Amino acid sequence: MAFVGSFRACYRPFVPPQVSEISDKAALNVLKRTRRVPVRIPGNSGDPEVGISYAEFGQTHPGAPTIALIHGFDSSLVEYRRLAPLLDDFRVLLIDLHGWGFTEKPQGLDYGPESKRLYAISTIQKLVGEGEPVYIGGASLGGGAALDLAHSFPDLFKGIILIDAQAYLEGSPGSSLIWPLDVLGIQVLKAKFLRRFASVQSYYDSEKFATEDAMLVGRLPCLTDGWFEANLDFLKSDGYRNKSKVKEISQQALIIWGREDKILPVESVEKFKEDLGERLESCHILEECGHMPHLEKPDETAELIRRFVQTMEGKKQPSSVVDEHLSSQIEA
Repeated sequence: MAFVGSFRACYRPFVPPQVSEISDKAALNVLKRTRRVPVRIPGNSGDPEVGISYAEFGQTHPGAPTIALIHGFDSSLVEYRRLAPLLDDFRVLLIDLHGWGFTEKPQGLDYGPESKRLYAISTIQKLVGEGEPVYIGGASLGGGAALDLAHSFPDLFKGIILIDAQAYLEGSPGSSLIWPLDVLGIQVLKAKFLRRFASVQSYYDSEKFATEDAMLVGRLPCLTDGWFEANLDFLKSDGYRNKSKVKEISQQALIIWGREDKILPVESVEKFKEDLGERLESCHILEECGHMPHLEKPDETAELIRRFVQTMEGKKQPSSVVDEHLSSQIEA
């Protein structure tokens, strides 16, 4: 019993006790670093202060460029467990979207895209400082959330990093569902069999990466208080609508995509190239990689992000990681 108590003491109380079932050291490292910051939407005194969860990696000195990374649908900041430690040249903030991950989820709040955007920007500004521009990045639906933020607050983001990003699929999959189908749909999201299936679909090398441990990591946020109601509210919303925003963002962009993505096929890259035009700083397709380059190819993904930020900062330097492998792994 003493061991269980000391194990739990490593994590904040909002991390579900089922964390004890997880053995992935990278995931546990992120969870040990996870904190909450109290955030209120500016100018909206009607909404309460909400604890938004985040984890921080890398540099702490004021001059270091900051990268804020947003996770995908019904996921959490633990999604970046293999990538964040590799970006040690920068200050890296992993941020849970309002209503997902390990955020506080009070009943009766709005958990749609607009609230997610406003709580995210308030969180970033509180952690970084009012008016301080950062780089924003996201994977899958998190890429859609990053696009939404960059479009809404152009002066606050210096560049955007899109990893297998959802932009051209619009709306929420549950917006047309009626009771009890909406309730059943949410319950299915929590099921282990669906989490296993989603994990298999996410990777090129599913035998290596779609493990039972990966399923437990992905499912852990489903066990937090308020998860059901927050997800139901989002699924009943109109979802993210970013198709037109791709053409309108002002920032330079980096695109990273897995060649064997079964969820958002690599053909999406051509549409991004067309819509971004000269705002596309660089685009890279990773071979033998699925929907999650940050988990399946973290070294290559980190090196591409490093090069992008250094270029944007005007400090392009020789690559320090996996340079000798990039030509065989990445198609520009």
